[in-house]
Amino acid sequence: AVDNLVERVAALGLRCVRLGNPERISGAATLYSLAYLVGAELRAEQREWDAQFRELRRLVRTAQVAGDLQAEKDARRATKKLSKAMRRRQWEQEIALLRKADVVLATTAGTFDPLLTRLDPFDVVFLDEAGQATEPSSWMPLLRGSRAVLSGDFCQLPPLVRSNEAWEGQLGVSLMER
Repeated sequence: AVDNLVERVAALGLRCVRLGNPERISGAATLYSLAYLVGAELRAEQREWDAQFRELRRLVRTAQVAGDLQAEKDARRATKKLSKAMRRRQWEQEIALLRKADVVLATTAGTFDPLLTRLDPFDVVFLDEAGQATEPSSWMPLLRGSRAVLSGDFCQLPPLVRSNEAWEGQLGVSLMER
């Protein structure tokens, strides 16, 4: 359902970002996944990082063959430093893309992404199929916005709760139904 929304929102010409595991994002929606967008933005930098990593691996192997422990240590330290700088740059790009987005789309579980804590609250949170979402899973996205719209029909399928203990604790009731 989220991926269908991504495609429709993108067709309207809005800048959208789809949060979530790229392997679980389907079809054309992958073009709007955060991982894809970051990769596209950093493609040239990634090629440079790859070249630097190859050179550092070569230096480590050369130092190992020569028995030069200090040179090996220095190359490994440089590799670690480069890796940290690369992760930092990717994180900065993720934040920048999310801030520029007109619409950010995710499943309720996807809203637990720590990146979202770095953003200002959203103007509106739209919780689709709210009748099928458990109350606890609904709160995380709702707390990320200043206004909310709940959409769905609580008279259709109830939330899926597999634990008897959770069901007995009334976690099988959606926020919309409550």
